[in-house]
Amino acid sequence: MPAPEVRQAERYVLLLRRNLGLYGMAFAIGAEDAVYLSGRLPLSALDEAELDRIVGSTYAYVEANFRPAMRIGFGSRFRG
Repeated sequence: MPAPEVRQAERYVLLLRRNLGLYGMAFAIGAEDAVYLSGRLPLSALDEAELDRIVGSTYAYVEANFRPAMRIGFGSRFRG
């Protein structure tokens, strides 16, 4: 997600509060102030079921958080 144009603190608070409930990943702020969904998993823990869970979780987190966070950070420019 690109760096927000407005209401930066509000968007970061929203995403940081949601970090608590995420499985295997977390929202992070990159050097350019963009927001990333980041995670790490040891290769030894990866099997077909775990990969399915991680991919499904990633999809669910993006679907649940992208639009609200974009609306906060870009105001009326984001209509989605």
